[in-house]
Amino acid sequence: METFQQQQDFFREHWPTMRQKLESGGAAAAISWIDYSFRDELERRVLFLFARQGMVIGDWDGKHLDACVQFADAAIAECLSQSARAEDDETRNRRLDSANVASYNLATDLAWCWGDSFQRETRHYERGLKAAQECLKWRRQLRKGSWPMSMAFWAEGVHRLALNDNPGAVQAMQKALEYAIRDAAEKGQSSDIGPACAGTVLLNLGWQDLARLKSGDESAGERFETVLANLSSQEESPDEHVSADAKFYRQQLADAQRIMFPESTTV
Repeated sequence: METFQQQQDFFREHWPTMRQKLESGGAAAAISWIDYSFRDELERRVLFLFARQGMVIGDWDGKHLDACVQFADAAIAECLSQSARAEDDETRNRRLDSANVASYNLATDLAWCWGDSFQRETRHYERGLKAAQECLKWRRQLRKGSWPMSMAFWAEGVHRLALNDNPGAVQAMQKALEYAIRDAAEKGQSSDIGPACAGTVLLNLGWQDLARLKSGDESAGERFETVLANLSSQEESPDEHVSADAKFYRQQLADAQRIMFPESTTV
């Protein structure tokens, strides 16, 4: 399995059996099936890491978030175990990066801002916060770039918002914004608020403003509306990638505002 497509095909071949295990015995049964049926490290990684496509994004009878958390925990543990057994630094870091990716995916899946059908409780946000903090630790260790750091700080901030740690959320979102600005500079993009501002900077500006609003800073509301207006302008860009990204970012911020502040009329 040298290519992503080959790994995808391997997972799809085995997903029906994994789904049957999930439906009949829960996450523990699916994890045990992998443990007893597969010894090859690559096959195990593929099944553990690609399972999110079926468990979180796909459908199965009895689908619930706790099973997804249990399986993600097993995936992270598997990657860390393979990292610890690796015989060279390159392999060790690649396996650690797989744990990092699984942890980030878990943090995002547990976030409250997607408008999906999952029921979330405090324990999910607490686990999501831990997952984000693990990402930050591993991304520093792996010397990841500015954008991966920005995403991890965003994940921390979004769970702090859910846990009503408003000062902590503002601080995390500020760090996410700082890294987004640094990433834009590295790519030769503008970070000045306006139609030409990098979409990723506008996204993180919006999230910082939402955190500030929740902490009681009403002055953040005007800038938030400016952020949405600039993203809306970018949706008209002839560059399809810029347009699609701007639409996604604006919708994410508008949905988050609607959930956080139900009285809002922003669309």
